[in-house]
Amino acid sequence: FSSVTVWTRISVKKVSTILDKMPYIHIHTNLNESVLKDGVEDRIAKVVADTLGKPLEKMNVIIVTGIRLQRFGSKEPAVTVTISSVGSFDAQRNPAYGPAIKQVFKEEFGVENDRCGIVFHELDINFVA
Repeated sequence: FSSVTVWTRISVKKVSTILDKMPYIHIHTNLNESVLKDGVEDRIAKVVADTLGKPLEKMNVIIVTGIRLQRFGSKEPAVTVTISSVGSFDAQRNPAYGPAIKQVFKEEFGVENDRCGIVFHELDINFVA
């Protein structure tokens, strides 16, 4: 029962502080920076915040453009997204997240669903500062 022990060591204040710093959205694309419209970070943050039920002001969006990326054997424009958060992801909720999040990448990056890969990364609260 190590998880019970861990949870008893974390104060409610610490849990609240950590949850307020979430989530992190790391985006990698082979598209050039010049293709992206101004404010893209804000629009992605809003969609993800709304989809996950997290406060918009706590979102963190990191976009890395112009990388060498191959997806499914093709170097056509693509996006890979990792969304890391505490208390957001599980087998029941994850399927509902994909469509809305992929839609914003279709609109903002011009990539079809098969050119956008998303990884939902559930963070252990004990490893977030």
